[in-house]
Amino acid sequence: MLNLVWLKSFVAVLDHNGFQAAARQLDIAQPTLSQHLQKLENQLGVLLVHRGRSGCEPTRAALTLLPFARSLLRLEEQARSSIMEARLRVGASSNIGIYMLQPYIRPWPPILSATPDQTGKVLTPCHILNSAPKNVPRSRSASRRA
Repeated sequence: MLNLVWLKSFVAVLDHNGFQAAARQLDIAQPTLSQHLQKLENQLGVLLVHRGRSGCEPTRAALTLLPFARSLLRLEEQARSSIMEARLRVGASSNIGIYMLQPYIRPWPPILSATPDQTGKVLTPCHILNSAPKNVPRSRSASRRA
């Protein structure tokens, strides 16, 4: 299975035509970046870049892999964005929303929410709203029944 971190390093090396600038952009040490590329080359069984003093030159295999690597990295970003935008909306009266639905809504979705409290528990934002339309006055008979 292709490692996305290694692919990201590979793309950065080709984009910057060298290891030093790529390592700086990725905010990792140059030896770490080198290891990423070596591991990717070992996994694929091909040489991806010719290393030289004036930078690096992509091989034919690297030029073949590059569009796929970019596509995989873009897809990973889209997947992360989609997951982080997930929302749950439930419509209920305030009594039901406050007293009955809380135990069911509170744990949803523990892996999608990224807001841990001081104890490390992951919190899911929950807003209980009045189901009455805004700016519509209630009739007197409805308010007496309530």
